[in-house]
Amino acid sequence: MPPRNTRKVFRHAVGGVMHFQASYLTIPGAPEAYIVVYTPEGAEDRRALERLVAAPADHRESCVHRADG
Repeated sequence: MPPRNTRKVFRHAVGGVMHFQASYLTIPGAPEAYIVVYTPEGAEDRRALERLVAAPADHRESCVHRADG
């Protein structure tokens, strides 16, 4: 998989709607392996992620992804 960036949108009961840039990075010497880094797009997305991380562990699951862009 070649390196690429895409937009990902997640909806979560605690975090709300969160927009991320997903960066796909290949690993030298292992073209079939890659790492995905999700970076919040803006200040509100960072705050939503902070709310989610601060929530009790049993409230962090059940995130819905939707393709957007």
